[in-house]
Amino acid sequence: MAASFRTELVKNSAEPINLFEVSLDTARIQNPQDDGPFVEYIRALLSGNKVDLIVPVGAPATFFMQRYRSELFSTTPMLIVGADARRVPRAVLAENETAVLTDLDLHAWLENVLRLRPETTDVALVIGNSPIEQFWASELRRAFQPLASRVNITWLNELTFGEMLSRAAAMPPRSAILWCTVSEDGAGAPYSQDRALDKLREVATAPISA
Repeated sequence: MAASFRTELVKNSAEPINLFEVSLDTARIQNPQDDGPFVEYIRALLSGNKVDLIVPVGAPATFFMQRYRSELFSTTPMLIVGADARRVPRAVLAENETAVLTDLDLHAWLENVLRLRPETTDVALVIGNSPIEQFWASELRRAFQPLASRVNITWLNELTFGEMLSRAAAMPPRSAILWCTVSEDGAGAPYSQDRALDKLREVATAPISA
């Protein structure tokens, strides 16, 4: 999403654009009190540069910018991209902020799996246990509740990643795996999502929906 935004912005701008990009991926799992190095890095990176627009991509980056807006960009307009409306309700936006939000149909995710594979009786949901993943686990439980009578759902968020892999390698017949994310497992260990998904694919005995 960030790459597409950059490409379209440059392509459609009548004037050259100077882009500064800062990765805040680790902000998904760290505590807000540890944000200091990020703040100082952004301040040093943009020293002497006038910023016309801030574009946080996703909810974690949005929350970070909202926390330090007054310190870093108190008067600069902000466009929020790619966050879900559940995480960033429009009511919390300031006067110089706007957003292009997503609205994920979580119920449809599982329903589509059952339409494609109506014989499915068991589903394991692979999701981590970081604060943002705990939020989504709660939303998924709510969204999947109407389907609870049709399929047995196992939630793996409180397990270590090794235990998740063991479960995935021993799924019963007529089962499926739903992959959300694992940025931090039940033991608090951080993971690269891409590498974690690759490892899951190596051992899974059931089809994966990601």
